[in-house]
Amino acid sequence: MCGFLTAISTKEIDENKFNEISLLSKHIEHRGPDDFFYYRDSIFVSFFYRLAIRDFSTKSRQPIESKNCRYILCFNGEIYNTEKEFKNSDTLYVLKILEKKGINGLNELRGMFSICIYDKKTKLIHLIRDHLGIKPLFFVSSEKTIGSKYENFFFICSEQKPLINLPFKKSIDEYQAIRYLKMGVSFDQKDTFFEHIKQIEPGTIFTINLENLNYSSVKLNKNLINLDLKSNFKFKSKHHSKFLKNIIKEHIISDSPVCSTISGGIDSTYVSTAIANVQEQECDAFTIKSNIFESEIKNDSDLYRVKNLKINTINCELENLSKNINNMVDNLSSPFASASWIFQDQLFNKISRKYNYKVLLVGEGADEIYSGYKRLVYPYLFCLEIENKLNEFEEIKSKFSEFLNLPIENINKNYLLFKNNLLKETDYEDQNYEYFFKSKLRVPMERYYPGIKSKECMKNINPETFYKSHLLNYIKRSDVPSSLYILDIISMKYGIELRVPFLDISLLEKVLEFSYKEHFKNGYNKNILREVSYLTPKSILENKVKKQRPCSTSKIMYDHLAKEFEELLNSENPLLENKKILDSFLLSKAKREEESSSIWFRIYTYLVFYNKFFSK
Repeated sequence: MCGFLTAISTKEIDENKFNEISLLSKHIEHRGPDDFFYYRDSIFVSFFYRLAIRDFSTKSRQPIESKNCRYILCFNGEIYNTEKEFKNSDTLYVLKILEKKGINGLNELRGMFSICIYDKKTKLIHLIRDHLGIKPLFFVSSEKTIGSKYENFFFICSEQKPLINLPFKKSIDEYQAIRYLKMGVSFDQKDTFFEHIKQIEPGTIFTINLENLNYSSVKLNKNLINLDLKSNFKFKSKHHSKFLKNIIKEHIISDSPVCSTISGGIDSTYVSTAIANVQEQECDAFTIKSNIFESEIKNDSDLYRVKNLKINTINCELENLSKNINNMVDNLSSPFASASWIFQDQLFNKISRKYNYKVLLVGEGADEIYSGYKRLVYPYLFCLEIENKLNEFEEIKSKFSEFLNLPIENINKNYLLFKNNLLKETDYEDQNYEYFFKSKLRVPMERYYPGIKSKECMKNINPETFYKSHLLNYIKRSDVPSSLYILDIISMKYGIELRVPFLDISLLEKVLEFSYKEHFKNGYNKNILREVSYLTPKSILENKVKKQRPCSTSKIMYDHLAKEFEELLNSENPLLENKKILDSFLLSKAKREEESSSIWFRIYTYLVFYNKFFSK
């Protein structure tokens, strides 16, 4: 994995601007500590920082020119479906595809990638981002540079920081800021928190004409919009086990040692035990503990008896908490909604600095594709009801009681609320903070899950499509986009290539082929993944309680950040009614309210972000 900054112009890029852009690129040098190279001609310049994972030689040095001298390639990420002869260099494989089949050939790629291709023959720049948006790719278009010293320039980068530091006025995108503050969502649309910075959308080929810097885009042939949701094949554990094991094999191809994170839940345990099994040698798996939460894995856990699995516990500190959050906001160039990222940042730091790993596999994505979330119970029940499977409906409902830790009467109440919300504009339950906003810009509460337009439409619902659209909504909007962005930035900060095997487009396609009924069995979530987790200890497989990422937001906000938060709220902010927020926070703090602590943390990191990047 790597990082690049590219600039193109309709006029010749003089030496002064070349040197200035070179200095801007230093903001991403942490992404590629192993090598640096650049390519330039009169209207194009690209600076590339390489983290060498496959092929430590200079054969894969980038920017790289094709043999026919037509293409200049900058490629960040990993390709998992390379031909055998290119196993040690996916960069050379991408170049071969280009030379043989042109831009359309890139539809064949499967992996995580952000790519910039300069076609010197057609005078076109092509930007391509992977199907699920695992690797970020940002740009500043020529419309945004009008009136500046970089008028008629177009900038492209793996991170936002160089683009933020371009010499023209920064403005906050109020719409995205309010969406984040209200709903905690970010990086799921083309817009960012900065008005002048946009991102290439997942599964897109974005093309720029060098003559006038006009641009257009098309979707990759395979993308999140055209996936088949109607299939209802029966799940066969042996077939899926083989398929998933091959996904892991592809994701551990590396000339550098591979490790994993492990929480004691099904997802990360599958990844860690599969690596140990496939490699047939010891796999380091890392878990965390802190003085505000216990270790994720107990000392008597059966995981300590899994062959070739070595569990390392990393102690995460709360010292210098506000300073660490400031640094994270600076690195992310954005606020972040969950306090658990503070500990992930420390974990990645120690995996890199203490244990010297450069490749890390994580379990993100399994909750989304294998139905790990508790609230998915209700669309599942709804599908059984519209299929008139009333006996199954009642039977599974009683089994959900343990998984949800709720009596059946509460499940019935929540299910009725779910059905009533289907016809509403929003299904967000917490809408009590509207009075916190002073902006006149109307940002409506969106839907967390897909809704239904009318009661008449309910008669024509396909249960397969309905249920699976909920899974896709997590991947396209709710949780995955912001998590992927944060994971990329905080891992690359420490020179770690982070891989997410459960977010492989071919795996997503495969799981969507199975009937929705395969997702919950006998009151268990993640039924499909449980059935193929042959190496996972029985004590974990039979545990219905979902493992949460360790954190205690209420302790962090009320015991560690309260003073700093109150100081931040004493200053003015153009979007927020800080006095009202302060009064409400002090009340919550006095009551030690757990539920409201997440909104306080969201606002806290937003104020840190605003003051850092926009305060005069």
